Amino acid sequence: DKDGVLMLTELMYAQATQQTVTHFGGVGEYTEQDRKAHAGKSARTIIPELQARYGLRGDMEPLMSYYRAAYMHMQDVNGIVVPDGVRELISHLKKQGIKVGVGTGGNRLNAATSLRQTGLADYFDVVVSADDVEHGKPAPDTFLLAAQRLGIPPEKCVVIGDSHNDRRGA
Repeated sequence: DKDGVLMLTELMYAQATQQTVTHFGGVGEYTEQDRKAHAGKSARTIIPELQARYGLRGDMEPLMSYYRAAYMHMQDVNGIVVPDGVRELISHLKKQGIKVGVGTGGNRLNAATSLRQTGLADYFDVVVSADDVEHGKPAPDTFLLAAQRLGIPPEKCVVIGDSHNDRRGA
């Protein structure tokens, strides 16, 4: 998983979500319980849930565009923090000949941008985003495609994630 594991970005996503709720006329506050329920999921999955829960006005594409732009702005303003030890762990795995991939509920552009900005892009053999699969987390598609692209049977893979949706997908 990328967000919450490789990068400490979950609070920026929560803030972008609250901005989206407010901007599109939603009623209520985006809670920690909501954040946990959405962790690891794609915007394609989250936006309809927000529409239903908060009564957001508008169509899917403008909502997704706003949400993604709000997040990217926060990322640009705040920067992205990589937790201590992440680079060292991945470097160690690579030195041991272990293939390493990323499976994220984020879109392809965001994944590529944030991996590049943090200097992590070259650490990974494959990156699978929500744009690459029909069913995002908690469905297993993201992790299955990563295993396939790595050329490793899924039962020989280990998933490191930080959310209930990651565990379900794994």
